[in-house]
Amino acid sequence: MLEQAPLRADLAQGPEGAAAFRIRAADGVAVRLVVWPRPGARGSVLILPGRTEYAEKYGPVAADLARAGLAAAAIDWRGQGLADRLLPDPMKGHVGHFAEYQADLDACLLALAAREGDDLPRPRLMLAHSMGGAIGLRALLRGAGRFAAAAFSAPMWGLSLGGGRALGWALGLAARTGLGARYCPPPATGPRGYVATAPFADNVLTPDAAAFARMRDHLAAEPRLGLGGPTVGWLAAALAEMRALRAEPSPAVPALALLGSAEAVVDPAAIHARMARWPGGRLVPLEGARHEPLMDAPALRAARVGVIVEHFRAARRRFGDRRDPSPDATIGEEICYNPLCRVASCSARPPEVLMTSYLPPIDDILFVLHDVLGAEGADIPGYDALTPEFCRAVLTEAGRLATGVLAPLNAPGDREGCRLEEGRVTTPAGFPAAFEALRAGGWNGLDLPEAYGGQGLPHLLYTAAGEIFCSANMSLNMYQGLTHGAVSTILAHGTEAQKAVYVPPMVALDWTGTMNLTEPHCGTDLGLIRTRAEPAPDGSFRITGQKIFISAGDHDLARNIIHLVLARAPGGEAGTKGLSLFIVPKFLPDAAGRPGARNALGPGRIETKMGIHANATCQMDYDGATGFLLGEMHKGMRAMFTMMNEARLGVGLQGFAQAEAARQHALDWARTRLQGRAVAGPANPAGPADPLIVHPDIRRSLLDQHAFALAARALTLWGALLIDRAHRSADAEALALVSLITPVIKAFLTDQGFRMTVEAQQILGGHGYIEDSGIAQFVRDARIAMIYEGANGIQAIDLLARKLGAEGGRGMRALTGRIEALLPRLRETPALAEDFAAPLEGALADLRAAILHLATTGASRPAAALAGATDFLTLTGHLCLGYMAARLALADLDPTAAASPARRAATRHLMRHHLPATALHLARIRAGADGAVALHAAEFT
Repeated sequence: MLEQAPLRADLAQGPEGAAAFRIRAADGVAVRLVVWPRPGARGSVLILPGRTEYAEKYGPVAADLARAGLAAAAIDWRGQGLADRLLPDPMKGHVGHFAEYQADLDACLLALAAREGDDLPRPRLMLAHSMGGAIGLRALLRGAGRFAAAAFSAPMWGLSLGGGRALGWALGLAARTGLGARYCPPPATGPRGYVATAPFADNVLTPDAAAFARMRDHLAAEPRLGLGGPTVGWLAAALAEMRALRAEPSPAVPALALLGSAEAVVDPAAIHARMARWPGGRLVPLEGARHEPLMDAPALRAARVGVIVEHFRAARRRFGDRRDPSPDATIGEEICYNPLCRVASCSARPPEVLMTSYLPPIDDILFVLHDVLGAEGADIPGYDALTPEFCRAVLTEAGRLATGVLAPLNAPGDREGCRLEEGRVTTPAGFPAAFEALRAGGWNGLDLPEAYGGQGLPHLLYTAAGEIFCSANMSLNMYQGLTHGAVSTILAHGTEAQKAVYVPPMVALDWTGTMNLTEPHCGTDLGLIRTRAEPAPDGSFRITGQKIFISAGDHDLARNIIHLVLARAPGGEAGTKGLSLFIVPKFLPDAAGRPGARNALGPGRIETKMGIHANATCQMDYDGATGFLLGEMHKGMRAMFTMMNEARLGVGLQGFAQAEAARQHALDWARTRLQGRAVAGPANPAGPADPLIVHPDIRRSLLDQHAFALAARALTLWGALLIDRAHRSADAEALALVSLITPVIKAFLTDQGFRMTVEAQQILGGHGYIEDSGIAQFVRDARIAMIYEGANGIQAIDLLARKLGAEGGRGMRALTGRIEALLPRLRETPALAEDFAAPLEGALADLRAAILHLATTGASRPAAALAGATDFLTLTGHLCLGYMAARLALADLDPTAAASPARRAATRHLMRHHLPATALHLARIRAGADGAVALHAAEFT
């Protein structure tokens, strides 16, 4: 019978049903075990806290685990929490040897085996923080507990102390000569402890004031939980254990480690070194996090727990969800749940896992904003706010959110996907908390009007931050991006009353938005839409029909979803000219503007897709749903194009953002993967082979990818600047120019983005084909960008048939005029004349020749001209990237710009190796399309 122990459930705020037990270790010392059972759980997580910690502190983490279907338990180690204190001064953190903690763990494992059941089942999973990380690693090495998987938070595998071996020797000597029970000298905290004495402003534990205050409130409410600084003996024992662990191999247990970028307690280098040699290990960097990443703001904590939960689920999925047929077995008789152990029944081995992370290219983005585009000095209202310091601060915050919250959920979200159950869609674990972090940061409203709760900053800055979010987690960012487009459409076409009701909560991301265009029989031909809009007596409409491919169609991230739906109202002519646009809320706003009655609409299914699994792409069914006319009757396509054009620019951004994320993965692999020898002789003579990056074709591929990412980023940000100039300065030429390049950005950047993502995958060889490498997801996600928001062939026709001749060719004249104006500067710069001026001039001549040929052909043979549309768009895209590469190169020569040899090499590579492609596409255009046009449809085989 287990002995009950005290538990401050009011402080823990964990799941219901918690219980605490007093457990005696083999040497008679009593420790405390707190359990949070969960009926029907799919496993149990044993939490191993750090020094000074106690079980109640992990109540919110246990609640997050319970929501994910896992039971939990936490240990109070000897000498801390409500376990036995070891010295007359109870505030002294002390053990003589770390083996004592292994005795505590063994006693708790036996107690868990006795308590095991449906609400506290196996498999057993480990979550270890700081000192608990050292204890947990030792337990895995000796096989205690037979854990199926482990997750570490800032594990103590090294300490950020000077002195090295000399310090360890000195402390060991002091401990052996009777000084071991003394407090460590300053800067150790002494009897009061760190939380009680450290000011929040410069604490090393958490940047969240509420979390820090919670720790202090715990100690004020229950002083027995407090612990002071370590003793000389504890520190000597800790250093000895960490030194011994460094000599041990990594255990064959699936593991991940969370590590904050602002870590100042444990040694990050020791964590990197351990995870680099852990089979199947994964290191998750958390930008901005400090020593206790699971004690940050609730949204951040939940997102990080979501990453851990997915790690546990992945281990269970990969190796089976085996249950122990003998739950009463002792520790020594347990069946092994470690799926990588060497016993015959568990001999599976995982594929090699690529440990990489996304790092926002903030310096490259700032280079484009300020050195290339001259944002701060641009004569556009509001651009004076875009100082380098301000932009860096904003993008750094975006980067922290991306690396600390969004990117860690990208692969787990892809594996889990969205679920439709009883008419409701659930997003992957961690997504609601991550979306809350986006909401709390006000990112959706960065460039939206202040009158509606936005920040009113330029669209240029919103676009720059958008790249970071999209590279980190494209599926999650889509929920926000679609909402932004819906807001823009309501602002442009809605009544003042509609703006007042819908825009503020959508700016704040309390409500989200979608666009509902196509139907099962339509595809791109929206003129075939059948969805009906019948007038109602109150002035609203009843919307009936079915829409498909609706990204973010339903989810659990917001309190309401506002659908913008194209439908056919009475009196509308056939085709697209008879369509109208309607606001159709999931929940009808009440008189106070709050979500009220459920509307007659819902998701019929979630599409099973090749990629973006974590975005709920729904079939939406409307059964007489209440809708409200947005804009003019029968002018719905005009209104919808506001959202479609914004979406097309956003999709172009997705193309290069996925390529950038994949490029970083490939670069990490090429630097570390040993394979073959350099042609000029060994570059790594001490190793069995050289890293892949020494091989010329690998370097060629990496330069292809880098050159594309640099120029595509510049083109997209230039497009955002043109939008600001058009809207903020009423510049008609800027509007014509951005209208011209919108299909180029959408189609060319997604075509090339997918190609470069595949190039990145290719660098991994066979591992690129394995999902666990992480890069296959980028390939799958990038592929959809070529299709949605108007397939790329449609974009090419739009460019050739509509945009090229619009306003007498004003947009094309603006583009070619800017390129012509740049050429003299290139010719006059010796470093650029040959490699930049000549290729750009040749590409411009190819474009003009193509326009002339298509113009003459199109008059008499329009079908033949349209058959060359894709080649014309591709030619234009190469020219645009060449123009951007030349501007990048000019800016790079400025002595005030930050030097970048990689950027210089990449832009030169683009001009030499990619810009000549314009001649190929001109030749194809001139060759005509007689075969394709002349061949009868029935003759295709």
